[in-house]
Amino acid sequence: CSQMVKVQIKCSSQTFDGVEIDTSAGITNFRAVILSLSNVPPERQKTLLKGKLIQADKDLAALKDGDRIMLLGTADAVPQMSSSTKVVFEEDLNDSQKAQLIPGAASAGLKNLGNTCYMNSTIQALRHVPDFKDALIQYSKRPNAGSLDDLGHAITFGLGALFATLDNTLDAIPPFAVWTAFRLAFPQFSEQDESGGYAQQDADECLSQLLTTLGGRLSIDGKPSENAIDKIFGGEVEAVLTCDESKEEAASKKVEKFRKLRCAIASDISYLHEGIKKDLEEHVEMNSTSLGRPAQYTKKSSITKLPSYLTVQLTRFDWRKDTQKKAKIVKKVDFPIKLDLQSVCAPTLKNSFTVARRLLKAREDAKQGFKPSNLLSSKPNGDKNEEKTDNNDIDPSIETSGFYDLVSVVTHKGRYADSGHYVGWCKGKGDKWLKFDDDVVSQVSEDEVKGLSGGGGDWHCAYLLIYRRIDDLKEETLGGLLKKEKASSPSSSSSAEPMQL
Repeated sequence: CSQMVKVQIKCSSQTFDGVEIDTSAGITNFRAVILSLSNVPPERQKTLLKGKLIQADKDLAALKDGDRIMLLGTADAVPQMSSSTKVVFEEDLNDSQKAQLIPGAASAGLKNLGNTCYMNSTIQALRHVPDFKDALIQYSKRPNAGSLDDLGHAITFGLGALFATLDNTLDAIPPFAVWTAFRLAFPQFSEQDESGGYAQQDADECLSQLLTTLGGRLSIDGKPSENAIDKIFGGEVEAVLTCDESKEEAASKKVEKFRKLRCAIASDISYLHEGIKKDLEEHVEMNSTSLGRPAQYTKKSSITKLPSYLTVQLTRFDWRKDTQKKAKIVKKVDFPIKLDLQSVCAPTLKNSFTVARRLLKAREDAKQGFKPSNLLSSKPNGDKNEEKTDNNDIDPSIETSGFYDLVSVVTHKGRYADSGHYVGWCKGKGDKWLKFDDDVVSQVSEDEVKGLSGGGGDWHCAYLLIYRRIDDLKEETLGGLLKKEKASSPSSSSSAEPMQL
């Protein structure tokens, strides 16, 4: 059981009073607490109690309430450039040095603590979701947000503090506090391999556990009623269940929430949108009330609410009985930099996208000097191929046309989920991309990112994708635009002015 004591820790000019230490959690956890407070890495920490080093579990067990601990060690700091720094031209830099020059790029890497690339790559992918990062940093600045013996708080606080540190340095940081709390909270990530070190883990499982843990902690603008994870990553689908063996049995509908979509990988899947669509339709066996026996059902889901950030997992790993491992499917599945989700959305959402896309086209037409199309017409510009829009079935709150931009990719290299190597690839400013291979960060091109679609043997294959929703209509809601156009139509008022696009 936990044995908590409150101590004072003094480091240089800083003093931390009332620090809670679990003396039963071991020296590793103690060093993680020190790191979260002082930013002094474990390898540089020297802690003394009454002149004696604290360096083993037995030393920690001797701590009592009110003890004063002295911390020696240099904290990681933002590197300062000397005014006499020699001028170096960009063409003389290597890829890693070029990565540090990208304006606004969060280009600091994370040190591998022993098969922790699955966590490092996931953290870097999430770090490039601004709303997520900001919520975590704000949490880490809140006084009395929680106790460090609460592992959910320790993970949330530690990750926020880590993000804040990474934003202010170009040096690689060991994510020691987050990793320690994460392993304590989820013992399966403490499994050891044959050599006695920590075993490789699944990045998707890491992501799911992180979001679940953070979902109980993070809020939007400090409002406890607003779960930040659901606000950022949450979407909804309408699932329709029909009995394949009874036409008389009425279909049932229900709304289900999701934080990620899956892309099924099969012989007939070559593109991401095909895999997403395939996964949204499944066949299940369940008891039929009309037939009085088990029967086959088809469950078809369509998106009714789009998340601000969409996470897609490509189902690349399949359990093999012969090897008792999750083997990787290396089939090539192309994913776009700009993703269109209209084909997997519910009719109401589709209709709203149609009008939103007409608006965007009308804006482009206006820029080119053409007469803008009428938003309410069923087929603008005489386009016979466009679906007819039911203007009474449009959600006026929609601010997007259903397009997403790719911001992060997590890839896996190797044949099995519990081996190999994970790397994060994240979008910087403009068309610049960064490759996060643990502590090594380098600049890559968009074409290199597109080449992560698989099919190349043991080369990196995209496993997790994070897309940002493009809010084309953020400044003017669709409902307002439709209202303006109705007011300016010939049937309303002869003096009405035409809508300005």
